[in-house]
Amino acid sequence: MRRIERTDRVETHLTRRFVSRRRVAFIAVVTALALASVVASAARPLVCPVGEGCQSASFVVALPPPLAVGVLWVLVVALALATRRLSASEGRAQFVPRPVTALVAAGLGLGLALVAAHAFLTSPLPSHPPCASAVRLGHGLGYPFNCDSTDFIRDAADPSRLLAAGSIRQARPVLIFLAAGVARTVGRAVFATPLPRHYGLTSPEDFAYVLLNLAIAAGAIALFLGLVPFGQVPIAAVAAAAWLAFDDVIKAFFWTPHSQLFNLLVPVLSIAVARAVLVNPRLRHPLALGGIGLGLGTLALAYGSFIVAGAAAGVALLIGARLQPAARTVAGAAALALGFALPNFLWIGVCLAVAGSFYVDETTKYWEFTWAAHAVRQGVASLASYWWSVTVLTLQATLPTVGPVAMATLLAWFTAIATGTRVAVGQITTMVASILVLGLSVVFLDLLGYYASRISYMLVPILLVILVGLIAAVKDRRRHLGRTLEGLIVMAAVVNAVVVVIRHGPYS
Repeated sequence: MRRIERTDRVETHLTRRFVSRRRVAFIAVVTALALASVVASAARPLVCPVGEGCQSASFVVALPPPLAVGVLWVLVVALALATRRLSASEGRAQFVPRPVTALVAAGLGLGLALVAAHAFLTSPLPSHPPCASAVRLGHGLGYPFNCDSTDFIRDAADPSRLLAAGSIRQARPVLIFLAAGVARTVGRAVFATPLPRHYGLTSPEDFAYVLLNLAIAAGAIALFLGLVPFGQVPIAAVAAAAWLAFDDVIKAFFWTPHSQLFNLLVPVLSIAVARAVLVNPRLRHPLALGGIGLGLGTLALAYGSFIVAGAAAGVALLIGARLQPAARTVAGAAALALGFALPNFLWIGVCLAVAGSFYVDETTKYWEFTWAAHAVRQGVASLASYWWSVTVLTLQATLPTVGPVAMATLLAWFTAIATGTRVAVGQITTMVASILVLGLSVVFLDLLGYYASRISYMLVPILLVILVGLIAAVKDRRRHLGRTLEGLIVMAAVVNAVVVVIRHGPYS
């Protein structure tokens, strides 16, 4: 009973502060996106970031066709201002979110991941795709084998390679260790059958990575379904999950050894962790936070973007700071940080002891996160030019990736405002966690210093969680309108799946 009361206190605390001025927030978001669209379409980088090819130029003020996107945002702002007259009554959705069962979520996640992965085998595949080689399976089927994948296979076959000086994957050993373990157990048993060869797999390690990719993709989709109000809008939830499954990340990397599928898992896991810390007071205990940090720090040794989940847990702890003693909050933050750092420092120590050095390919070759330190040595002007260039290129890589989902989410948000609908109290913590992770992810992408659409895709699952929550709220208040939104997201998911399957690329 006490736990329920504390949970209610958290939700009440957040409800009073969550989007108290929804029209103002909507207009601010649309304006920010309009400015981002203008910058992405009318600006050019001043310098080319290290390790990347681009054409640098001074800032160009022009009106190219992409700038029409900015005009569209201005029209949406005008519509948002008009909603003041449309909202005759204000009301909060009254439903209690009914989550999907773990078994159903796992089944849907596995099914959607397998269907999407096999559908992508029919996608167009050139003879020499960029940074990849074409694997032909016959009957017009095939997939790109990434140029990094051979190194992943070699490391899994001999993990001691990670401890060699200058090993490219040295800073991210966990996925390789997992692949080595799977290859030596399940991989060898399955590889004795004809099945792997039907898919062009050449070794137990190759099969192990594909199996891990399946687990990551299915797990991300299942976790996504657990975050949305599945019981209220099952059709919208499944359609959004299908939108998540038929994406460029799974298309380019499912059948090839790589770590890019973590871009699907990182955002949904970050939301789940942030929501859990917000709602459950036991998880704000220093010991629990130390365990969360330890787990996330270990995952960061598989893929660095898991730092977003650690940051989300920390900010969620600060949001709930008013509901517990300050000393406990400080101790919890320290435990979270130490837990996250511990596995990383231990692995660095092992590398220093065995190899005599610790090599991070991302920071050495691409200056990821370290670009500011390098640029500032040449002066503040150099730092500003580099940051501007990174921001412009990141926007150009991100907006085409998130544009359709962002438009759908804004449409649902606009509909909620126009009908005077607010999200249900039971969804407040999920919405707050989603917005929190969205903001942290945007900052992460901007500070990363490496721009690629596959990395920017981490924003899409977050927006889909928000989208389904808004549809559920609208449907609770205006059933027919909610069903219309459900129909629209089903249509959008089908169109997205068809387009992603039949178009050329991406291949890496």
